[in-house]
Amino acid sequence: MSEKETINLGDAGHASLWYPGENTGYLGNFYAQSQEIANELLTIAQDRFTVNGVRTIYGPINGSTWNQYRFVTSGFTNKPFLFEPFNPESYPKYFREFGFETAASYESSILKTQEKYNHSPINLAPNIELCAFNQEKALGELESMYEVAISSFADNLLYSHISKHEFIDKYKPLLASLDPRLVILAKEGKGKLAQTVGFIFAIPYDFSRTCRTVVLKTLCRLKGEQYKGLGLALTSACHQSAHNVGYTRAVHALYKTNGVSQVLSKSQQSKVLRKYSLFKKSI
Repeated sequence: MSEKETINLGDAGHASLWYPGENTGYLGNFYAQSQEIANELLTIAQDRFTVNGVRTIYGPINGSTWNQYRFVTSGFTNKPFLFEPFNPESYPKYFREFGFETAASYESSILKTQEKYNHSPINLAPNIELCAFNQEKALGELESMYEVAISSFADNLLYSHISKHEFIDKYKPLLASLDPRLVILAKEGKGKLAQTVGFIFAIPYDFSRTCRTVVLKTLCRLKGEQYKGLGLALTSACHQSAHNVGYTRAVHALYKTNGVSQVLSKSQQSKVLRKYSLFKKSI
C-alpha cells in the first residue's frame, strides 16, 4: 500500500494515514482515550489529507481492505472471533460527531450448523467437484485460491490489488490450526488440469467450552453464469462437514448487508451477532 503517515499523541491517542490515490485517503490504527483526543486526531488527519489533495476520507482502514477495517457498531457484549475488528463502543460516535457518514454496512450472524443447510437441489455443472483443502499441497491450494479471490473481490468497494506472495503470507500462519474438512474448494475439470473456481475458508473458534464453533470467513467464486449457485453449494458443504465432525454453531462472518451472503444467512434462521460500519467524509 502507498505511503503512510503517523499521528502520535503519546498514550492519549494515535492514528495512521494512507494515500491510495484518486483523491482518497484512508485513516486507520485509530486509538483515542476520549472525545477530545479523537477530535484532535481527526482534525490533524483531515488537515494533512487536505494538504495532500485528498477529497474523501475512508476509515477505519489499516492500509487496505485486505487488512483490518470497519468499526463494530453493535453487539459489543459478544466475544470477538478471529479476524474480526473490535473497538470501544464510543469510536463510531467519535467519527459521526466529526462529520463522518456510513459508507457501507456489514454483519456477522450465528446459527446452528446443519447437515442439510440447503434443502433444494443445486444444479452445478457436471465437471465441477467440491473437495476438502489438501494440506499436503497447501501452497498450491493457496495459489489457486488467490486467483479466485482477486477475481471475485475486484468489484468490491475500495478494492486494491495484492500480489500472490502477499495473499499467501496472510493465510500461511493459519495452516497449523486449519481443519482441512472446513475449507472446501470447487474445482472444474479433472486431474492436473483441474482449476479452482470457488472456495469457502472456515476455521474453528470456540466461543465457550460447550459450544464448538466454526467461523466462515471467506466465500468467493469466479464470475460467470456457469458458476451460479456455487456459493450456496460451498456454504452447504461446509455446514455439513462442520456438523458431521461435531461443530454445533457457525458464524457467517463480516458479510455486506443487502448482499447475497446476508440472504443466505437470514434464510436459515440465523441471529445477528454483530454489526459494523465503514465510514467516509468528504473534505
